[in-house]
Amino acid sequence: LVKDNGEVIVDTPLMNLNYDDFILKKQGIVSGIKIINNLPTIFATSPVFDSNGEKFYNAYLTFGISIDENLINEWKNYLNFDFAIITENSYISTSEEIEKFQINEIKPPYQYVDNYISAFLPIYDIEGNKIADVHIHKYDDTITKMNKTILSGIIVGGLLTIISAFIINILLISQIIKPLENLDKATKEISRGNYDIKLDYSKNDEIGHLTNSFKKMLDIIKYREKIITNEKQMAIEMSYKDPLTNIFNRKYLIEKVDDLIKNEQPFSIVFLDLDNFKIINDVLGHKVGDELLKKIANWFINNLRKDDIIARYGGDEFCLILYGLDKKDADEVIQRLYKLFQLQSFYPEDIPIGFSYGIATFPEDSKNIDKLLSIADNKMYQMKEIKFNE
Repeated sequence: LVKDNGEVIVDTPLMNLNYDDFILKKQGIVSGIKIINNLPTIFATSPVFDSNGEKFYNAYLTFGISIDENLINEWKNYLNFDFAIITENSYISTSEEIEKFQINEIKPPYQYVDNYISAFLPIYDIEGNKIADVHIHKYDDTITKMNKTILSGIIVGGLLTIISAFIINILLISQIIKPLENLDKATKEISRGNYDIKLDYSKNDEIGHLTNSFKKMLDIIKYREKIITNEKQMAIEMSYKDPLTNIFNRKYLIEKVDDLIKNEQPFSIVFLDLDNFKIINDVLGHKVGDELLKKIANWFINNLRKDDIIARYGGDEFCLILYGLDKKDADEVIQRLYKLFQLQSFYPEDIPIGFSYGIATFPEDSKNIDKLLSIADNKMYQMKEIKFNE
């Protein structure tokens, strides 16, 4: 797992590779074969995105396995053939005998010389350029032991058998490559933000080690994605909270009211403004005023119905959302709260604290959010003016 500036986040010690050879920037998901450290290397690389497949994390997930001496020796044990991999700058094989045959001496697709069957396949890179040859070599003296009088007929049948066996073994090789194709598919799923991928490969070989390393990298990505998702959710929640009183703020109130209107759910909104709050700030100080706002917010939370909402609109102004109440029922609820509030003594100083309010009901008064808030605000100021004149 590599950042786009080349910094390695997580890697595996199985291969000593230059990650710049793998990261093909601005090309999306890429898989194929490249010459890496003078060896043909099967690889796949993909940019890492978030769970929505939109945000690029400036990192690339790459896995690969080099076709080296250890790997072709495993193929030899599995297929009972000798192998040689020939590139422009390297030659690796499973036996010295195979090195006696030059690649340019073998006529496609096979050759039988001195009791040896030889065949080769070209390997092409992702650009379609030939980068190596796979030389397959096997000792078989069956034909030499046959009677020369029937040699021609037997050779034809034997060669057909050999060709069939060769095709079957090529298919077996594809079974070795198949787990890597599964990893390639997994990489594509990760690039789409799907991290719930199941990888089953239990063999204790290079591919098994590669699969385990891939799983570890995937776990790290899933863990980081979970942290990012949690932090994103916390940021959203914080954007809806008033930092002083820890109740909902104006942004949440507007979005909530707008959502209720869109879903045609009846409600009443109550606009509150504290009486004499300016005197508290002027006489006792803003710190005391802030503490008073916290206490009043908590008081409303404890005395409202469970599903009703209180939000700080600004300064000493609050708004209540009373679900499912028409104007008459909402007025009864707010009258009860108003009387209880008058009985509270938030501070020992002889400064009476009360509130004025106004009610607007959806859909009775309006189906527009701004109009509802304006109606409740105007009614609140009418009540405050009546109190002032008294």
